[in-house]
Amino acid sequence: MMKVESWNSIVDSFQKKNILVLGDIILDEYIIGEVERICPEAPVPVVRVSQRNFHLGGAANVVHNLRALGAQTSLCGVVGGDDSGRKIYQLLDEIGVDHRSILIDESRPTIQKSRVIARRQQIVRFDNEKSVELAALVSARLFQEFCDRLPTSDIVIVSDYAKGVLSRHFFQEIAIVVHKASKKLIVDPKRQDLHFYRGASVLTPNFAEACRFAQNEEVCASLEKLGGHILSSLDDSSVIITLGGDGMAVFEKNLPMQFMKTKPQEVFEVSGAGDTVLSLLSLGLVSGLSLSEAASLANTGAGLVVKKMGTATVTPEELKQALL
Repeated sequence: MMKVESWNSIVDSFQKKNILVLGDIILDEYIIGEVERICPEAPVPVVRVSQRNFHLGGAANVVHNLRALGAQTSLCGVVGGDDSGRKIYQLLDEIGVDHRSILIDESRPTIQKSRVIARRQQIVRFDNEKSVELAALVSARLFQEFCDRLPTSDIVIVSDYAKGVLSRHFFQEIAIVVHKASKKLIVDPKRQDLHFYRGASVLTPNFAEACRFAQNEEVCASLEKLGGHILSSLDDSSVIITLGGDGMAVFEKNLPMQFMKTKPQEVFEVSGAGDTVLSLLSLGLVSGLSLSEAASLANTGAGLVVKKMGTATVTPEELKQALL
């Protein structure tokens, strides 16, 4: 078990790290109010809106987590030429993230997820998106932006929501240049095709995503079998299956499964916890931790963020306190 002083030193070192993030950029909107009556026009609640909040989501929330932890970061992705895209730029400006590598694609809207919440319960969600692959010219420009940022980055995170930014060919190009640069590629996958992500250093699916990879009920009945199945289907990748408020399981070649349980606590919302895991796992790895040590650090951070509402982040001070 690592000493508290060592953990503190690791957390303090985050501010010296530079992480490159690529993926689907999302604007999360929270429409919050109270329900006092049922609509006379249809059997649905009427929400009296009291506030509307906007947060960075998807790959942009990974960047938000990294910045909250003190790291430097760059973001590559695409937004539309709309108000939501401009809101993304504004939110990135507020946390000191350069958005010059985010391209504007006039042919698609900025991905936006609007959640209506009353009495701390989500009532409905509206998604505004166009999930088609990028045009070849846009994809080529984005790849160049990525390559320009890679030399000054310590590690690469891909946050894939299968909304069109990543094609199979694009991901393979990314994996090749990252490998040639001798850097790790950490991937949060959303697709059913496991082989899409060949070349990743670490995959971090949640349990449902891992089961979609396996497509086998018998395999999914055992967490150990599930992780082993995914591991055997890949070349040199490691796998971390996240389990929300229950913790995570770590799978490495030729090693037994390591299960890490989250400390018992009230879980308010698991939304965004995967982004915290991605951020802390990557920061841990570039700070010299082994995969299991970095996963333990990420598990601690995820345990903190699930107690918060919405796409929340963790601060270095909160993390240090939790590591005591």
